[in-house]
Amino acid sequence: MLRRFVARELRAVLWVRVQIRTAERLTVLSGELLVRGQGDAEYVRYPSGTCFEVAAESSFDIKAEVPSAYLCELLYAAGPGPS
Repeated sequence: MLRRFVARELRAVLWVRVQIRTAERLTVLSGELLVRGQGDAEYVRYPSGTCFEVAAESSFDIKAEVPSAYLCELLYAAGPGPS
């Protein structure tokens, strides 16, 4: 499995809907994120030090109520990788 890493910092209260093509693993580095997966009714809290995965070709809602940072790993199946 190939991986590419992207770090992001959320400095203000924020709500974003994220559409993804590639599976992702997000690790909360600081603060806390609230995440609602595609089709889910409720948000799940992920405090600093926890992680969650999102399937390819899906979307999720992410909220930060306090300044937070997370690391996003884009998970690619073995093969040629992204272009």
